[in-house]
Amino acid sequence: MTRQRSVLITGASSGFGRAAAASFANRGWSVYATVRDLSKGPSLTSSFGDAGNLITLIELDLCSPVSITAAVEKVLESCNGRIDVLVNNAGIADSGFFEEQPEADFRRVIETNLLGTCALTRQVLPAMRKQRTGRIITVTSVAAYVAGPSVSAYVASKRALQGWMESLAIETRPFGISVAVVEPGTYKTNIWANAKRSVNSGSAYDPMRRRVENSVQRMVDKTGGDPVEVGEAIADIAEDRQPSFRNPVGRDARFLYRALGAVPFRMRARLIAWSMGVA
Repeated sequence: MTRQRSVLITGASSGFGRAAAASFANRGWSVYATVRDLSKGPSLTSSFGDAGNLITLIELDLCSPVSITAAVEKVLESCNGRIDVLVNNAGIADSGFFEEQPEADFRRVIETNLLGTCALTRQVLPAMRKQRTGRIITVTSVAAYVAGPSVSAYVASKRALQGWMESLAIETRPFGISVAVVEPGTYKTNIWANAKRSVNSGSAYDPMRRRVENSVQRMVDKTGGDPVEVGEAIADIAEDRQPSFRNPVGRDARFLYRALGAVPFRMRARLIAWSMGVA
């Protein structure tokens, strides 16, 4: 009998994480999906329908080392010490112009998106190394190669994740562990709606902030895709024998990945500023 494959997915309460959990479960995987608030568990589980039978919700706060250790221990105990795939998806997108964004808010983005993800991966790696196989998939963003105003902490965290994953790919290859990054473009998720915004009315940045927020909302409304597309792409990468390291998902992400790579930074910055109404 074929062994049921296991996957640990962070940030599964909505957006890409929820879509990925459903996609893996529909393909017969044993899914361990993390959420920060388990009180939402019953309604979330029921929303998966029949696929919910293969999904186990795990409480996890990426900013808490104790929570990270407890979550990984619970998953390993439940799946006989074996995690086939780790999907690092959880993240936040608190925004604010760098000069005005409080230091604590900036650090919270870095702590959640980068340091928490690294800490969780460090806890999972010993099991993958022992089993001599595994795959780590980290969701970054089109922001990893296209920066924008008012999201410097978010961009910094996503670019750092890309570099970290490049190094990790080299370190883990001898143990049969492969890594890949998923770089979604514009999708209709709750990440921006839930973001904490640093607003300082009357500041020098306020007019620019208003234009940026309006521009982002128009872009999401007009071109934002269905997160299910990203969830399916993540599951495809998990099942691919030799996936690409970088995987832009979405028409805009693929276009920007190809088009902007050869454009000098000064020109790229002017184009982005013009497109967001802050030139």
